[in-house]
Amino acid sequence: MLLLLVLFLGAGCAVKPTPYQPRDEDGWGYEESRLQERLFRVSFKGNRRTQEADLLDFLFLRCAELTRQHGFTHFVIKENYGRTQVSLASRGPRMSLGFGVGMSRSRSNSFFGLGFGSGLPAGEVYISYHLGMFVIELITAEEAKELGTNAMEAKYIIESLTPKKEKSLGKDDS
Repeated sequence: MLLLLVLFLGAGCAVKPTPYQPRDEDGWGYEESRLQERLFRVSFKGNRRTQEADLLDFLFLRCAELTRQHGFTHFVIKENYGRTQVSLASRGPRMSLGFGVGMSRSRSNSFFGLGFGSGLPAGEVYISYHLGMFVIELITAEEAKELGTNAMEAKYIIESLTPKKEKSLGKDDS
């Protein structure tokens, strides 16, 4: 019975990928700040279980939603920053204790020995988090035509990535 309780509680503590959400109290999710009239910094921080592709999709989706919320049709990425935090983890120091008894062949003496050893493990590398950040400029459809392929259409991105957003929130139909 106790084993079942431990397994049940342990399952609830499993880390799940960061869903599409505003930045929460733990720092996971999206956030934006206005830098100028039509210039915004948009970021998405995902925990170690969040795939980098999902992080980028959520970052593009937030940029597209922000574009539409401010009455524009397109955006251009002016600056692109990304970071994956890698950490070294260890399982703690290791210690060992040994004890031995022996006898000498030539003498009738017996002896014993006591040994102690310690060491640090080599450690393991793991991903702590992924962070993506864009500085974007909101533009009109006319400005997008002038720029050509560098402009991102907000409507298309929203239509394409909303199913992934819904799935991350547990709202998918599958």
